[in-house]
Amino acid sequence: MRQEIHFNFNGQWSYDMGIIKASVQDGLFEDLLVASKSIVEEKIDGRDKPYFYGVEREPLSFPLPIYFKDDLTVDKVREILRWLDTDTYSPFYMIDKPERIWYAMVIDDVSAIHNGIKEGYMELTMRTSDVRTYTPFTMSELHTFGNNTGGEIIEFENNGDFDCEPIVHIKKFGNGNITIQNLSKYTGDFTFSNLNDQEQLIVDCGNKDIESDSLILRYDDFSDNYLTFVRGVNRLKVIGNCEIRFETQFKTF
Repeated sequence: MRQEIHFNFNGQWSYDMGIIKASVQDGLFEDLLVASKSIVEEKIDGRDKPYFYGVEREPLSFPLPIYFKDDLTVDKVREILRWLDTDTYSPFYMIDKPERIWYAMVIDDVSAIHNGIKEGYMELTMRTSDVRTYTPFTMSELHTFGNNTGGEIIEFENNGDFDCEPIVHIKKFGNGNITIQNLSKYTGDFTFSNLNDQEQLIVDCGNKDIESDSLILRYDDFSDNYLTFVRGVNRLKVIGNCEIRFETQFKTF
């Protein structure tokens, strides 16, 4: 990451903005791979070994020094800050690694370092929303089920390094219910009841959001068991007549 000079933030390329990511350090390049973590434990009087509760990971932070190809004018600085200084997390990735996406925003003070004649660079610090990086969204093949009262088994492969939560696209055939069971990590039936013929649902399992083209709020018709896909192959049992596709971003180091 440190050796690359162009990046994309919130859909905009740095070269289109007339800047490059500068290197302001000597020696070997350093890439951030894993977020720092701390141990959560409690020490009790009279017990040498603390009670271990788990770990807490901190989101990544990294410097972003940017060099201006043209003069570092007031108007140019304002243009760059309008682009980068957002109040929401936005996708950020380097030109040589588009498969490794952070969701980031600028934090801390922003400094302009120059020689007095409008030549120089700006120093920013980016903070990510998560301890992991993400791949771009990908859509699975379409799975179609008819006369499917007993259930059929399909497989989905999570190619990331960690569990992920899919966005499930469903089209119902005939009135009734549909159920998905993840036999590789069973956390309860993912079930919708009372669906209409040809009704289409989009279920975001990560954000726990449900949309229906029928404009009916389907939360009361849902079992409240959202899907999680473990790393590797997931064996899924689908019950009910429908079409299903899975949209996913894999979590990676």
